[in-house]
Amino acid sequence: MGNSLRVVDALNTSILHMAKVISRIIWQLNRSPLRKIIKSMVRVANIRVVRERTALARELPKSPGLDDVVNQLRVDGYCILTDIVDKELLQRMANRATERLANAESAAQHQSQTSKPFWVRLLDEEMEDGKIRISSPYIRFAIQPTVMQIVSRVLGQIPRLDYVLLTLSQYSLKSFEKSQLWHLDHDDVQVIKLFVYLTDVRDLNDGPFTFIPASATGALGYSTRSHRNDEEVFGSGRITFSDVKSLTAPALSVFMVDTARCLHMGSRLSEGRQRLLYTATFTTAPSMYPGYKKHRFIEDTKFENEIERKVLAD
Repeated sequence: MGNSLRVVDALNTSILHMAKVISRIIWQLNRSPLRKIIKSMVRVANIRVVRERTALARELPKSPGLDDVVNQLRVDGYCILTDIVDKELLQRMANRATERLANAESAAQHQSQTSKPFWVRLLDEEMEDGKIRISSPYIRFAIQPTVMQIVSRVLGQIPRLDYVLLTLSQYSLKSFEKSQLWHLDHDDVQVIKLFVYLTDVRDLNDGPFTFIPASATGALGYSTRSHRNDEEVFGSGRITFSDVKSLTAPALSVFMVDTARCLHMGSRLSEGRQRLLYTATFTTAPSMYPGYKKHRFIEDTKFENEIERKVLAD
């Protein structure tokens, strides 16, 4: 019996290791034109899942006034949502986020050594084993009907909410690194992120989210490098400073960006400034990466409908 258990454990370890190796390979291939081929193969292999989520997306109502933001997100890779999101959900989420600021110093002391030195993650203390409750205002804001309609129309299926973040960006003495440098996200072929400024971002000193729209980003071509500095991005002459959009806006401003198609960076703050930002990340199912966790949230309340279940648990 003991030998059998050891064999099973060794097999599970080998499978887990293989999944990690394959994921690393796909992560690199996702920086090349091959990414769409890989995603298509995954979709074909899981055609039932894709059909179910696509059919559900077609059942969503099409609220008037969303066509323009949907088209802009499809074409340019970004849109502004401040005037059309649920104001009550926005305020509830913002109130909870503001409360977290009081624990920022304590949270910073418990951050992983691998975390970004200019970031403090403020949701860690609300999580259990890395998971957050689906009743949380951070989750409820992300899955509101307006957001679901927009993301589903752009992705062509009911999306999967991968995670939510609440991050406090602060001035750092170190040189720009990680997400302060220009980069694309490689969670999927399309990665739609919902952002909310929870402090005023008045000018460049507040470290605004800064990006290059999808069409201009495409002119730069593919790169195997994770992050690029300003000289690498603008030195070729294919992208100019006029292409750059730095989103300066007051607190409670809401926007979406396809961060897999729009080169972006942020958190370049000046001394004495800070920026509180909410982020919700959406991708499509099935995941390109083997071994991806399905259950990412704590189901502390019942799902209101099948769409919620698909977004959060399937």
